[in-house]
Amino acid sequence: GGPGDGSVVLLRSAREIKSTVGSNDVVGIEQGGGILDRCAAKLRDVLGPAEEARVADDAMDAFAARCDVNDAIGQWWTAQSDTDGAVALAARFDDFFDALRFDPHESVLLVGHSLFLREIMRRFASPSLSGDANDVVTKLREYKLQNCGCVGVDVAFDENLGTPTVVDARMMFGSACVGKASKYEAIGAGAE
Repeated sequence: GGPGDGSVVLLRSAREIKSTVGSNDVVGIEQGGGILDRCAAKLRDVLGPAEEARVADDAMDAFAARCDVNDAIGQWWTAQSDTDGAVALAARFDDFFDALRFDPHESVLLVGHSLFLREIMRRFASPSLSGDANDVVTKLREYKLQNCGCVGVDVAFDENLGTPTVVDARMMFGSACVGKASKYEAIGAGAE
């Protein structure tokens, strides 16, 4: 499967941020079109044989027609024996925000990792968004977003330099932050 029409794009820059060696929520098994093939196989496993499997195949075919997997070629994940260092993270954020900036759609939906979102808020949120301990940006900088949590974020790009700034952030659908960051999650402190 893929590349599709690009309305769904797998971005290596939006993956988990690894702050400690050995930690990982993302285990790289597949790349490129193999990611879609693995998703289809897992969906068939969950749905079972016969009619449900055909539904899974139809759903995956429709998804693959929309999915661009070209950025997930090669080792798109950070190895378990490595961390994401400051220079590598800066390059990832440049790639990520360039992808958003030049995307032809007015709005995009990002599915990603809580530590990635936390680091976006730490680096790119407008100072005017942080006021007290209860504001959304302060919470997102200090805590993890709950699993399957949803945050609405507006990003503005400087007209001359293209630098991104988060100009609005709001919790959506009853989402909340959980678990204060540990001292071991000092993003960008690892090896390059």
